[in-house]
Amino acid sequence: MVLALLSVFWVLPGAANAAAFTAYDGFWSTTDGDGQTVSVDLIMSLAFTEFGVFYDDESVAVLKNNDFSSKFTVSSDGNTLTSKYGSIGLDGTNTFQFYFVYDGVRYETYDIFTDDIDTNVYLLSLNNIEVLSIDSRPFLPVPIPPSALLLGSGVIGLLGVGVRRRKNS
Repeated sequence: MVLALLSVFWVLPGAANAAAFTAYDGFWSTTDGDGQTVSVDLIMSLAFTEFGVFYDDESVAVLKNNDFSSKFTVSSDGNTLTSKYGSIGLDGTNTFQFYFVYDGVRYETYDIFTDDIDTNVYLLSLNNIEVLSIDSRPFLPVPIPPSALLLGSGVIGLLGVGVRRRKNS
């Protein structure tokens, strides 16, 4: 399966380039609009039962219980956000919010940290513990280098020559 994606950029009002964790409960938005996939990785288990995305009154889980990483995708028209657990409508806005479910309580406010060096990665914290890493870099397929293809075809050619020599002997 080939994953063809364009670059992803985030708009996070009021929290960009923060020097420390900052409380945040606002909207996230992808700005490229060409079907962005976003990676979510568990850093430390806080025994939260669910991490997900919501918009208006719809929500969908991204990570549950024993998941260590996952991805979600915003459609190119900004109307749909999809994870492995389902999808929600975004009404063409490309905006959404995150939530945690911890100890039976849903939290829509969390702390966020953006790194001054790698501004594509955000760390989310709940109860002063770094919990998740959100990586907004694009996921591009890893191409097979031409030299590997050349090597492979050379090995197949040598095998063919060896088979011919055995038949002729």
